[in-house]
Amino acid sequence: MTSEELLQSLSGMIDQKLDPINQHLEKIDARLDGIDNRLDGMDNRLDGMDKRFDGIDARLDDMDVRLNAMDTRLSNVEEQLTEIKEDGKITRSGVEHLVAWANDPRQHPTLDEWELKQVN
Repeated sequence: MTSEELLQSLSGMIDQKLDPINQHLEKIDARLDGIDNRLDGMDNRLDGMDKRFDGIDARLDDMDVRLNAMDTRLSNVEEQLTEIKEDGKITRSGVEHLVAWANDPRQHPTLDEWELKQVN
């Protein structure tokens, strides 16, 4: 057997030994590709969740502004009630008006407008 034949024989034996290893590595590579695809999908879902949370944050900020406005309105009502009590002009209809105004200020005139109606 010549050295060339010996090398070919050794090369064939090495290829036979490495074939199962190469097949196993190909399976591992395919599994890793699948995992990579799933991770990409999860990343996309997380991006979607981030966008939804940003929307929720914006809505909460809007609600905070509305609550601050309502707090200001309620403070105004409290001040007006205090003024009315101090003046001794509190009446049942005045209280009803203030309660209605506190529940929905857009549907009812301001206290000053109401007082003008009471005078006229």
